[in-house]
Amino acid sequence: MVSHSSGSVRLGTHRNKSCPLYVTQENSKDERGFLVKFSPVSSKLTFVTTSTNFNIQTIAQTDCVDSRVWRLIKEYTGVWFLGNDGIASPDGEPLRWFTNYYVLPHIWGPTGGGLSLGTHNNNSCPLYVTKEISEIERGLPVRFSPVLSKLPFVTPSADLTIQTNAITVCIESLAWKLVKESSGLWFVGTNGVKSPGIDGVTSTFKIEKSEEPWGYNLVFCPRLDVPILCKGLGIHKSGYLALGDDIKPYTFVFEKAPSPTTPSKYIQTVA
Repeated sequence: MVSHSSGSVRLGTHRNKSCPLYVTQENSKDERGFLVKFSPVSSKLTFVTTSTNFNIQTIAQTDCVDSRVWRLIKEYTGVWFLGNDGIASPDGEPLRWFTNYYVLPHIWGPTGGGLSLGTHNNNSCPLYVTKEISEIERGLPVRFSPVLSKLPFVTPSADLTIQTNAITVCIESLAWKLVKESSGLWFVGTNGVKSPGIDGVTSTFKIEKSEEPWGYNLVFCPRLDVPILCKGLGIHKSGYLALGDDIKPYTFVFEKAPSPTTPSKYIQTVA
């Protein structure tokens, strides 16, 4: 705790905005503030040492969808403040790289379940990303990998690759990539590049906050002058994940999945 004329640190609103929250100090020295948790970035020790890199997360219930992990936010004044504008799972935990997550509908119901893989146009391979028909099906877990970010957790607008964690008979990579169809629509297939360079632009995606509370959009927006492709991914009437002028961006949530030693589901392709 901080022992001054004021109290300990807590979270508060900033510039009349409800979210994200900023780290502030209690006005009264009698207030103990909020609990925080320290998590090591790479240390294997069970205790905190000086000069160790770690993350700080506030332990509190809030109305914000943002992760409660602290980060520096630069204001237009040039001053840096501590805030928590991250991406979180429904339980409030920050999304971490290389961790299994189910990609689920923002609103659970008869519109179907989570994202999975399926065959396309009667071709056994490569597989395409599709949405489960039944709302009780969570689909297949995916892993997010950073392209450039050095942070241990996923942040909005960070370039990333997405790979489905499953066992299939296809030899292709299960990393996602955009595939252009003869109709002009772009679908999300597999056989992408997990660590894309200039030749893997179609394998690079982002996560952005949706207009829906607690929801996120999967976005394709390469760092190239192709604004026609800078759009959110949605569900085509065929059930496949797609991108196009007539495709409305779909709102998702990310639920942490179990981490078995082997992928959790086998995908049977057509003969």
